[in-house]
Amino acid sequence: MSGTTSTTDIQDTSPEEAAAKAGVLIESLPWLKRFRDQIIVIKYGGNAQISAMLDRLAIPSEFKGGYRVTNTDAISVVRMVLTGQINPQLVGRINAHGPFASGLSGEDAGLFGGRRRGVTIDGVEHDLGNVGDVVEVDPTAIHDHLEAGRIPVVSSIAPDLDRPGQ
Repeated sequence: MSGTTSTTDIQDTSPEEAAAKAGVLIESLPWLKRFRDQIIVIKYGGNAQISAMLDRLAIPSEFKGGYRVTNTDAISVVRMVLTGQINPQLVGRINAHGPFASGLSGEDAGLFGGRRRGVTIDGVEHDLGNVGDVVEVDPTAIHDHLEAGRIPVVSSIAPDLDRPGQ
């Protein structure tokens, strides 16, 4: 039975574990009260998983100014890791407590629009390939999920507004 706690689970919890969990809950109460009925956005990156997958596929990584230069091969891996691995993992962890979450990508339903950007190092502008900033958000899909009682988990991939279809 998903989302239930059995007597065995409670009995297996040591007093120290119970006290630690209670402490976390007590500490979070002011935050829960303050942000009740608010939309909260949590950005969760996957840099380590992306690097591991690029290494596994023998796709070289280059960094400039702390940012990964994301070529055509790398963006496919970034999409695969964020949308195909991390997003379902987060959805699964939330749904372990009940059918609350659903996964989306910033590419779905026109949710995000992005623009490429570079980085300036020592006064010189460098191209970062398919790296950019989200500059447009159409929250309709998010609101639809929230109204249906689901927690939307969105991977941060955005289509390039200046290069539609890519």
